[in-house]
Amino acid sequence: MNRISFSNPVATALPKLEAAVRVATKAVVELTPANAGKPVAKLDLPLPVQAVGKAGYVLWNWREEKPSATLMTDGVATPTKTIAAPFADTINAESFNAFKPLPAPPFSTAGKLAFRINGKSGLADKSDGWHGSVAKGNGGAEEIQIQPQDDAEHRATLVMVGGIGEASVRVSVSAPDGATETIQYVQTQEADRVFQFRFAGPVVLRVETTSAPFRSSDGVPIQHLTPIGPSALFLD
Repeated sequence: MNRISFSNPVATALPKLEAAVRVATKAVVELTPANAGKPVAKLDLPLPVQAVGKAGYVLWNWREEKPSATLMTDGVATPTKTIAAPFADTINAESFNAFKPLPAPPFSTAGKLAFRINGKSGLADKSDGWHGSVAKGNGGAEEIQIQPQDDAEHRATLVMVGGIGEASVRVSVSAPDGATETIQYVQTQEADRVFQFRFAGPVVLRVETTSAPFRSSDGVPIQHLTPIGPSALFLD
């Protein structure tokens, strides 16, 4: 059974989780990066806001590539990172690059939501979709800064993916004053998770594997074979 829990230890309105959606069926999300100031994609999910990415996005490990604003695929611009005003580009290309997903079947990279940029598919080797990851094993964690340059409220939409097996995951969004919204849940390869947060000012997004009890056919724990990490982040 998947359980999801939330905690906000500081009495404050933001950051705040607006929605948590489980995606168990495969779907392709079209990205059109050239629309400056307009949403780059629509997520057909029960979210408060479905049209996302007007202030930028990041795709981790799309076609096994690092996030890049200048990536070309077959002569077509396929940027896997665009950050627009009022946000500063604080996301390193090496982020969530600690543990490459496993190869195509008989293994699976998981990922129900696949992303297509300017008509180019992100699927590689007929796998289910590539994604980023924290360091393998229990306690593997990484964080990135999200840095708006104004005081307005903003929204972040995070797509989380798990590899083979399952793992307990903690996702948090924290403000400098200590206000933190934390989600704890079990990630499996059967479903992606999409979270939508509201925040104002700079925040830190952190992803951590708290336990990874994947077992082989003979029951031996193989925690290092459960890559967990974000597939995409949209900023608005």
